[in-house]
Amino acid sequence: MAHKKKIYSKVKPLRVKQSTSLKKSLQNRKRRKRVHEYPKCFLKSTPSVSRIDLNLLIDNTSDGIFLLDVSLRHTFVNRSMESFADLSREELLGSRIDDLTSLPEDVRAQMKEACEYVIEKGRANHLIISRPTERGTLYCETRLVPERDHCGKVVGIVGIIRNITESRYADDEALRCEKKPEVATYNSKHFENFIVSRTEEKGEIEAGHDHLLRKKNRLEEILQALPIGLALFDRNGTLVYWNDRAVELWGQVPRERSGSLKYVQELFLSTIEGKLYDPLELPSSRALFKGERVWGEEVTINRPDGNKIIVLANAAPLSESNEIGGAVLAFMDVTEIKHAQELSQKLDVINLQLLSNADIDLKLQYAVNEGATSLKADFAALSFLRKPNEWVARKVYGFSDDFIGDSVTDIEKRHAMLAIQTGQSVVIEDTSKEEWADVIHFKKHGIRSVIVIPINGKDRPIGVISFSYCSPKKFILAETDFCANLAASISFSVQNTKLLNDVKVHAFNLELANRDLEAFSHSISHDLRAPLIVIDGFAQRLMDKVELTPSARGLTYIKNIRESCRHGMNLVNDLLNLFKAGREQIKREKIDVSMILSTISKRIQTISAERKVHISIQGGLKATGDRRLMTIALQNLFENAWKFTSYVENPMIEFGLDTSGETPAFFLRDNGCGFDKDHAETIFTPFHSAHSRDEYPGTGLGLATVHRIISSHGGRIWAESEPGRGATFYFALPFPP
Repeated sequence: MAHKKKIYSKVKPLRVKQSTSLKKSLQNRKRRKRVHEYPKCFLKSTPSVSRIDLNLLIDNTSDGIFLLDVSLRHTFVNRSMESFADLSREELLGSRIDDLTSLPEDVRAQMKEACEYVIEKGRANHLIISRPTERGTLYCETRLVPERDHCGKVVGIVGIIRNITESRYADDEALRCEKKPEVATYNSKHFENFIVSRTEEKGEIEAGHDHLLRKKNRLEEILQALPIGLALFDRNGTLVYWNDRAVELWGQVPRERSGSLKYVQELFLSTIEGKLYDPLELPSSRALFKGERVWGEEVTINRPDGNKIIVLANAAPLSESNEIGGAVLAFMDVTEIKHAQELSQKLDVINLQLLSNADIDLKLQYAVNEGATSLKADFAALSFLRKPNEWVARKVYGFSDDFIGDSVTDIEKRHAMLAIQTGQSVVIEDTSKEEWADVIHFKKHGIRSVIVIPINGKDRPIGVISFSYCSPKKFILAETDFCANLAASISFSVQNTKLLNDVKVHAFNLELANRDLEAFSHSISHDLRAPLIVIDGFAQRLMDKVELTPSARGLTYIKNIRESCRHGMNLVNDLLNLFKAGREQIKREKIDVSMILSTISKRIQTISAERKVHISIQGGLKATGDRRLMTIALQNLFENAWKFTSYVENPMIEFGLDTSGETPAFFLRDNGCGFDKDHAETIFTPFHSAHSRDEYPGTGLGLATVHRIISSHGGRIWAESEPGRGATFYFALPFPP
């Protein structure tokens, strides 16, 4: 494709002395040139701006700016292009040059030819186009520059269109004056329009400059207000920007334009493990030279004052023209967070020791020592109250052993008494202040800072624990929380130890009581039963002799004596069963409840053969429990039903399993005399009976024995009854058959 020659010519400088207007015209041309070059100079001296600011500046410039791809389609146009093409931005985007019907055909052909030259040759092109408008001919200067990718291949065109109509008119007027000086007149109206347009253009540039300055100042304020340190490096590793927080964390102001990586190494120094950083392995260096994104790397900063802080560093490369043009580094102080984590872990270890079965004195001393070590305290003391205003030190750290056991009053340690009275921690960061300067304890041991935490008991304070320092100290929240939790753990350990001691004393007293009860049961089973047997034996002999005489009254007396003896014997046996039911160890095994109750019913029916009772026992019912104790319980329940159906016609006793409730329960039902529902709870109380002993004889211990046996198995027993309608006893065992 033949390249069309550029259709503009250079204008030679005018040398007209006799025309003042012509001189002004030339001066305006030079001023216009400086105005056109002003944005370029401004951008050279202004720091890089954000993409948003750049787009805003491009969109508001008076020059038309457009981008074309290799197929000559518009991929970007600014606002000024709408006036040049007489089309909206939406209509321009995606359209080809041939589609711009608002332009004359010769202009489109001229533009297309120039663009194809740029795409084919890869060189810039320049042309001046003109087209008629309602106001006259519009002259536009068009510059076309090839856009290349990272491999140098042409991928599009960057175009700039500038309205030079006024300039063209001024040039034409100057040429006319040069050729015909005798009639040279300058068109003042055109010159005035030219000056106005350039003044407006300069105002737009200055407005854009002011806008960028405001944006820059606002961004600077935001960066300075950030709670994290921020640093920027250029492509050579030079530290070009830092905010105030970075200076606070470093502990020093970096040297101006410090570009040595060795110097940057002095600011960060080591990893969290204490290993010295290689300059090229710093987070900022890896981001700058390797393009690596570093997230959450823990770094130790050794400050000039000797203190060490731990920061969490993030670093990322900054791209510039598809290359790494710098790096940004952000770092946050996590020293307190790490210290809080260490204190939390240490507190867990102390709590495990306090909950162990070790001696209480050893546990308390361990807690004081580990607490002082974790807080890096010079002194520590654990004291317990002896009187409301006097206490004694039990465990110490840093103090001499003579301090242990000393009685201290509130006059010597007002800070400790204040903690006890308020129930809250007392923190003194500098004891040299006037209100604490007269405390004897501080003067004696050279204490400059202290924290005192009350140890609260169940309903009152029982002591204090304190950590002291020989220099002023500012306590952080993690340290005060650690002290409060440590005091709570010590309080729990002390009270738990006291409770265990009380339990031991109670267990010892209970063991003594059980021994006395065993001795009493032995006495009942031997010493009390023997006299009853003797009385019953002599009464039997006396009855044999009285039967030979006609004295009926004497025989009645002797029968009453023997009946009382038998009642006493039954009472002794029931008391022994009740005592054994609650003390014997249960031997659980599978038992056939139905078979045990059948054996009991046959034996009782054999003894009382004169009674006819309808007995129904559901077969195959099994349970898990102690065979001997369950036999005693079932026998008492059956004998109870047998006794209370003695005055009923057609007596009936039924045994089975009720599955209607949530838990299956065995039941023993009779149609005897029953009892009032008010006795349902007290009927299992020893020596309690719902009926008189004359009507239904008994000791009042049978159901109490049943209740104790079922309860010792972990089960439950209850009764339902109404007077004259019989009674039903239910019992449920926790172990299914």
